[in-house]
Amino acid sequence: MNKIKVLYVWERLYPHIIALAITITLTRVSFEPIKSKQIDSLVEGIVTLDSIIIGFIGAIIPVILSMKNESKLVQYVFDRDKDGLFKKYISETIGYGLIDACVSLSIYTRDVIENTCILKILDFLFIYLLLLFLLSTYRGMACMLKLIFSNDKNIQEKAYCTLDDSDRKKLWEQKGSKK
Repeated sequence: MNKIKVLYVWERLYPHIIALAITITLTRVSFEPIKSKQIDSLVEGIVTLDSIIIGFIGAIIPVILSMKNESKLVQYVFDRDKDGLFKKYISETIGYGLIDACVSLSIYTRDVIENTCILKILDFLFIYLLLLFLLSTYRGMACMLKLIFSNDKNIQEKAYCTLDDSDRKKLWEQKGSKK
């Protein structure tokens, strides 16, 4: 697997990997925020944070889309974004934020849940989804900021081949065998 593919996979998965690792670690050390006396304040704060971030994303998207027509670099990036990664990152972030808000609000019902297994799952999801949303927000915002503060002079007019000779030969052989 080449370096570009590894970086692509890492960029797609790191919010999940880091959130899962931290959540498992916190669970192993018996961190249970649901048992806190101040959990209601925490839930209110998280739902407010989710709302603010989702609102900010909604407000910044038109700015980036308007730059699509003004900035050569932004247009260049959108033209080459065949997989729709930017759209996926933004959609995922908004989705994770909404799910995080729903799970956080469900914490208010903890007093009527008698099954301890369900409470542990709710506790795990509460931590995991908060971290996932924050990390996904960071990833999406980093992409947006790169576009907003990009410089049109960074565009390469010519595409340079980054494959070594053996990889290039393999690709030509594969292309020839499909005829």
